[in-house]
Amino acid sequence: MLEEITNLIEATARELGYPIDLIIGRWGVESPDELKQGDYATNIALVLGKITGQESLALAQQIVDQLKASS
Repeated sequence: MLEEITNLIEATARELGYPIDLIIGRWGVESPDELKQGDYATNIALVLGKITGQESLALAQQIVDQLKASS
C-alpha cells in the first residue's frame, strides 16, 4: 500500500510540474507512530519547498487538491 501511495503522490507532483527527478530518494511515505497523526505521512512538500523556494504548506495543499480532483 505504501508503494501505491508513493507512486500516486509522485505522479501527482509530476502533473503539477514539480522537479521530482531532483528529489528521488529524498522523500517518502510512512505510517506515523501515533494514529492521531493519520494513516500515512509524507515529507514531499518539505523537500520540494527547499528546492523550489515555495512554502511547503502551499505545495502540500496543491498536491492534496490535485489528488482529490483526480479521484
